[in-house]
Amino acid sequence: MPPLYPHGGNLLRASREFGMPTSAFLDFSANLNPLGPPQSVLKALRGHLALVANYPDPEGLELKMALAGYFSVEPECLVLTNGASEGILTLIQALQARRVVVPVPTFNGYAMWAEGRGIPTVQVPMTQNNGFSLVARPFAEVLQEGDVLFICNPNNPVGNVADPGQLDELMEICAKAGAFMVVDESFADFLPDRDSISVAGRVGGCRYLAVVFSLTKFYTIPGLRLGCIIAPVDLVQTLEVFRDPWNVNSLAQLAGTVAIGDVTFQHRSRMWLAREKEFFFTKLQGLAGIRPYPPEVNFILCDISSSGLTATQMARETGMRGVLVRSCVSFPTLGESHIRIAIRTRKENQILLDILKEVTLKSSKNQLD
Repeated sequence: MPPLYPHGGNLLRASREFGMPTSAFLDFSANLNPLGPPQSVLKALRGHLALVANYPDPEGLELKMALAGYFSVEPECLVLTNGASEGILTLIQALQARRVVVPVPTFNGYAMWAEGRGIPTVQVPMTQNNGFSLVARPFAEVLQEGDVLFICNPNNPVGNVADPGQLDELMEICAKAGAFMVVDESFADFLPDRDSISVAGRVGGCRYLAVVFSLTKFYTIPGLRLGCIIAPVDLVQTLEVFRDPWNVNSLAQLAGTVAIGDVTFQHRSRMWLAREKEFFFTKLQGLAGIRPYPPEVNFILCDISSSGLTATQMARETGMRGVLVRSCVSFPTLGESHIRIAIRTRKENQILLDILKEVTLKSSKNQLD
């Protein structure tokens, strides 16, 4: 039976499928920072475990103040969420989306959560010829009043960043059509110039714009589930009605507050990624049957259509060897021809490279036989 919510990082499912303990796997299927969680966060959590005996702050004021400074927005523009996924779902409900519009390929949760609530989705395909780059013009023919447009920037699973001019044009198209634009910046922290690509600082002056943000990827705390929505104040007041007052637990609030303040970890992570993504991308280019797309964040989309293997077969072959990659079968327009690989430490990346070489050589030999 296929998973109800297709996603990377499902170690328990892998354990059942391949008959190995979860600790035996190297997980390249989830786009998490291998340098985390930060030691500052772990130390804070260990020292405050007694917080579980009390209700969490329903307003999350301390974390909101930290996030407000980080994004240069007013605290009143923030809604804390139980991961970015809750933020996406809350926006779909609160905005009473008539339709959800998405460029594809992109994160499949936008369409999945909309369709699960009876809301139709419209897909606007991006072309492989330009690396699946976002182009605003086609949306002018699609967007209508009451639509909610989701833009993932940087885009998952492609790993690229939208051109700022295209985002500006999309905002104008949304305003003219009476549609709402949500920009998912869950991976923006991995960029060296996050501030220059983020539109979070513009939400106060645009009634058609909100931003979804995740703290789980960059700080490696997916088990704590933590994110936020940045939105105009009047929308925030509506969003608050749709959320559980204790949706973000005490330890998650503490972890987020400490993580946002850990500038040393942020700098070290971005320096690591700048080095490692260049190494990993170059090595992947040298493997027969695998064509990686240039990454701007911490994961790489690979076209494996020339490898002689489907994405499902590739994921199984690597999984049998204790390494998990993300099949892109659940991403519209990618299907069985693509996999996604997270960037991990040099030693771990080399292990995956060796396995991919072994698997593709085996496939090539079988084809010749």
